[in-house]
Amino acid sequence: MDTKAFKLVSASANTGPFGHTGYIVVARDGDGWEVERIIGSGNPTWTKGDIIIVPLDLNGRPQWERLSCEVTRPLAQCPPDLLKKWWRGYKTGA
Repeated sequence: MDTKAFKLVSASANTGPFGHTGYIVVARDGDGWEVERIIGSGNPTWTKGDIIIVPLDLNGRPQWERLSCEVTRPLAQCPPDLLKKWWRGYKTGA
């Protein structure tokens, strides 16, 4: 199964009414997502700067639900200057 690496660039300081924490993640190719995930129940905490490896479906779309993300929204393509800043120093990742 193919995977894609996303860097966690922002994490909400607040938890939603149902226990979700919001995150913004961006892949090296500029693919960005806003995802919401419940912490606990065996789910590790994500921290700004973490690299999140996400399995892809047969069409190449991230399978966020495999990482216990219940609410997901694709974002506009990330600008190249931000990509360079966020991914500086990383030699691997898709």
